[in-house]
Amino acid sequence: MQKELFQTDQYQSIPHGTSFLKANIFALVYPLPLVIMYVIGYFAYRLGTGQEVFVTSELLDNSLIWLVLFYALLLVAVIIHELTHALVFLRHSENGWKSVKFGIKSLTPYCHCEEVISLNAFRHACLAPLWSLCLPLVLISLFVGNSLFFLITLTMIFSSGGDLWIVFVTRKYNGKTTYAWDMIDEVGCEVYVPKNTEQSIENPQ
Repeated sequence: MQKELFQTDQYQSIPHGTSFLKANIFALVYPLPLVIMYVIGYFAYRLGTGQEVFVTSELLDNSLIWLVLFYALLLVAVIIHELTHALVFLRHSENGWKSVKFGIKSLTPYCHCEEVISLNAFRHACLAPLWSLCLPLVLISLFVGNSLFFLITLTMIFSSGGDLWIVFVTRKYNGKTTYAWDMIDEVGCEVYVPKNTEQSIENPQ
């Protein structure tokens, strides 16, 4: 849906945005519970099953090869992360790929949806990389057991920090009756709350 439809007296516009720089700081804070759970779970599983914490190999013992593989896998993971956002946006966009834009700002890759979508859909787009990318990476790292996949997994969990921040700051809104527009110059969204209902804002416990 187009943004102009929500810039009327029927909706209250509430911005929730932050700079790309601050979003990178949030990326170190908001994912911490997930990071701690992953690290504890990883070591508990590897040690509990009697396996080496980090399996060594002749190939990965070469520092140069390790770095090349790390950055190559990281690039692939970042692309998948942004494409996952895009796939959710596409499901809720009337104009398809025309409404989805990719770019890099302040060394931070992003996927932007130009249309207004429901807040529930926007939250889904924010969280999608966690379960569609990070969860498989967690499972792969547990069974493969090398430092390469362990650090890739940690990096991608941290990369969801900005997305987790958005979900956190919009938690008080009713996702079914509230709409969101993805900001392009900042990390965050502009929330459109209907003025004719008292059910648009929930009180978080």
